[in-house]
Parts: sequence; structure tokens; C-alpha cells
Amino acid sequence: MIFKSKVRKLLVCRFITMICAISYLVFIIFAMNVSISSSMSSYLYFSGFYFFGLITLFLFSCLLFGICYFAFLLAKIDRKIGREVRKANEVINGYVSLLKQEQKPIKIFKINEYITLKLENDSTNIYVDEKEFKQCKYLLLNIDTFGIESYDEINSIDEIEDINIDDINLDQCLEGSSVYEKNIIKITPETEFFGHCSNLQAWVENEYDTRILHSNISFPLLKRLTEVGDIKAKRVFKEEIAMRYTEGNLSVREFLNNGNYLGYLDMEEILIIIRTVLEKEKEIIGLNVILKEKKKSIEIIGHEDIELSKHFLNIYSETVDFVDSITEEEKQEINDFIKKQEEIKNE
Repeated sequence: MIFKSKVRKLLVCRFITMICAISYLVFIIFAMNVSISSSMSSYLYFSGFYFFGLITLFLFSCLLFGICYFAFLLAKIDRKIGREVRKANEVINGYVSLLKQEQKPIKIFKINEYITLKLENDSTNIYVDEKEFKQCKYLLLNIDTFGIESYDEINSIDEIEDINIDDINLDQCLEGSSVYEKNIIKITPETEFFGHCSNLQAWVENEYDTRILHSNISFPLLKRLTEVGDIKAKRVFKEEIAMRYTEGNLSVREFLNNGNYLGYLDMEEILIIIRTVLEKEKEIIGLNVILKEKKKSIEIIGHEDIELSKHFLNIYSETVDFVDSITEEEKQEINDFIKKQEEIKNE
């Protein structure tokens, strides 16, 4: 349409120019006729104007014709392009309408200023500081109501792993396992979404208590919150690591070891964990202590309490830097504990 209007304007301009040129030639011819009767010099003078006008008119007509023809070609191309664009738009609009029909509406639940849950295409996604937090979220159990009494003494979600009901445990119900599809509770995506919203809201309202969620989501999520500047998360992060390592089950300790979460603690906090573990006389399968300032690493794997204590003492005596950080009172306390355990074992 734009090219058509321009072509019309060019044709009008050409028509007006032609009229002006013809009027100019008529005037020159009339002047030439008058000049014949007067003098030859005047005749030649007006004849020059006449031929100059003819040449100018011819050149200008050629120029206008070329411009009009070029505009005509552009208008023709424009019509073809317009048809192709309309076809492409129709195809794109068709695909968009199909996608809108298939894509289900997004549900959004904001837990706090950092955590948001979204139900997108029947999948619950966690967003931390507007970025998707990709972590296992499927912690649903297919629990038989006749065995519900087995859960009375549970202190955290992780302890469910140690309880089998109908030979089904928590690991089997996590997404990606071989029996996940068989044993997962069959609920709608909306119900699952609101279940996750409820769990995470309870977790936040309880000061990020990692016992409320499974360790494979609570600790990574808590760590991510500290990275984005959550003050409350920074305050409880180390406390939760120390508390769950000393009070949690073996699977929690393994998770903290494998994730190198003890590396976030300083030497004094690590020593407190060691003393607590020894005082409680519990078996421990692994402890990776990261000495951040001294750039050293201590690894203890698979020892009973008495053997573990001896191993600690050997490490203290062999590592000068480590010995310097241990007081004589703490070393004596460990020695007394070893003697006590040996006496009990010999009885």
C-alpha cells in the first residue's frame, strides 16, 4: 500500500511537469513566430530556448519514467512479500494457539522474599532469588496405614530411610529409582504442588529446621539461601550442620561428608563436633574434616568408638599444626575416654 501511494504521487508529479513543459514549449513557439517578423537574431535566440526545452523535457520524462517503473517493481515485490508474510504469520499463530492450548496455567506460591514455588507443565519447580533451584523434590511415601505406628519415634525425615514398610523405603520413592513409578503416591500435580508449598512453608516458619525436609534438599537449599544473602539462613547454616552431624543418622553424616559441608565450619566448631561424638559413644562411619586455614585434610573411615578415639589421638600426635590447636585438657579428656572404654571392654 505504501508503494502504491508513492507511485500515484509520482504519476501526478509527472503529469504536472509535462503540462508545465508543454506550456513552456508553446510559449517559445509563439515567441519564435513573433520574432520572425521582427529580426533574425531574436528568432535564433528563441529557437535555442525551444531546443533546450525539448531536450530538458525528454531527459526529465526519461527520469520520471525510470522512477515510476522502479516504484512499480517495488510495489509488485511488496505484494509478494506481503503474501508470504501473511502466510508465515498464519502458521506461527497456529502454532502459538496450539501451544497455549497444551500449556497449562502456571500456579505461583511465594514462601518468602527468596523462595518461590511454581507449578509449570504439571511439575513443581523451586525458585531461589528468581533462579530455578534444581534438586530432588520427590519425597512422597506409599505408606500403609497399618504400619503407621512405626513412625512414632521419628525425629527427622531422614530417619524414615531406616524404616521399611512393605519393603519400601524413602530411597525407593525418590524420583529416578527403579520402583518410583510403582510406589509413588498417585496424586494430581496440583496436590503435589500444594504439598511442597506446605512443607517448605513449615520449613521456613521453623527457622530452616533441616529435620523437617530430607537432607538432600534441606542442606543444598539452605546453602543456596546463604549465597543469595538470606540473613536467617546464614545464622542457622553452621548450627544445622553441627547439630545434624552429631544428632542425625548415618545417612545424614554421609551426605554432609560427601557434600563437604564440614568445610564451612572452623576448627573450634569441628572440635566441638568431635567431642560431642565421643561423649555420646556412637559409632561413626566417616568424617572428613577440612582445615580451611591450614590446607590439610583428615579422613577417618569405619571405626568403633574406642578405635576412633585412638585414631584421633594418633592424628593429634602426628600433625604438629593440629596438636598446637588442641589444649592439654582436651587431649587428657580423650585419653581418659579411651581408658574408660578399654576397661569396659575388658570386663
